[in-house]
Amino acid sequence: MVVSGRSGSVLAGAVLMLVFAGVAGCAGFRSGTMWAPYLAGTPAPTVVPTTPYEINQTRTVLHEGVEIWVRAGEDHTGSDLQVMLAVVPTSITLNPGGTTAGAGMLEVRLGIRTQAQALTLRADRALLRIGGRVVPLQAVERQDASAPGPIQRFPQVAGQALTLPAQAYSSVLLRFETAADDLGEETVLDLSQALQGFATPLPAIRFTPLRWRYGYT
Repeated sequence: MVVSGRSGSVLAGAVLMLVFAGVAGCAGFRSGTMWAPYLAGTPAPTVVPTTPYEINQTRTVLHEGVEIWVRAGEDHTGSDLQVMLAVVPTSITLNPGGTTAGAGMLEVRLGIRTQAQALTLRADRALLRIGGRVVPLQAVERQDASAPGPIQRFPQVAGQALTLPAQAYSSVLLRFETAADDLGEETVLDLSQALQGFATPLPAIRFTPLRWRYGYT
């Protein structure tokens, strides 16, 4: 069948729209700065993580086989480059400058993956020092993201002993009475008396600023 004239132009346009839709996609590039944790007495991390997996691994310290994921405050996002792709790029969005954490309470999130032995967390014994100043603990919250939907939150009494079962992953949020922007390289999180069940005390956790970046599609 031969199509000519105006009908042919309409058909050709429709075909081109389908082709563009079939190959269209979105790619991007994000970058920012995190407060990377490391144990006192060990080198501070210097390798720039370039995937979400590497970022999470960089937030993880290891003691006696137990993985402790630590996120202090929020990351400072530097840029988010998005490119909408069809046969040729159609738009580029660049978000310079970035966002920083607000002036509210500093939140420290812990994700603890135990091994054969259960651990006990006494959050009231957690010590946060910033420049030598001890920062009071304001609230404790156990979190559960295992079920579909929003994270389930369970406020805890600070002095309550929280059991972290063996061979399990437990999430805890510690909220301290200081602004998130107070974080710095003089920040030290001491859980040696708070996280019990190790054969040797957990060394203090220090922090260093570290850039991250990764691409996505």
